[in-house]
Amino acid sequence: AAEQRALDRALLASLNRRVFDGDAFRAALAAGANPNAQDDSMNTPLLRAAAHGHVAAIGPLVAAGAAVDGLPSFSTTPLMAA
Repeated sequence: AAEQRALDRALLASLNRRVFDGDAFRAALAAGANPNAQDDSMNTPLLRAAAHGHVAAIGPLVAAGAAVDGLPSFSTTPLMAA
């Protein structure tokens, strides 16, 4: 459980920067990070990718099973954030 949380945090952190950390993103996703993990504000990786313009992350997240129609924080979908 602790290892999974660490992977999820690494995935979320890779998408929290103004400059996309593609290496950390790919490593976390490949290691089994949950594409639907949520941060303390209930933001998902897909919402972060859309909100920060990290277009290269969107396809891999969707392919990994990221929910595209969920309502994370403040009733904002990834599409609305994009």
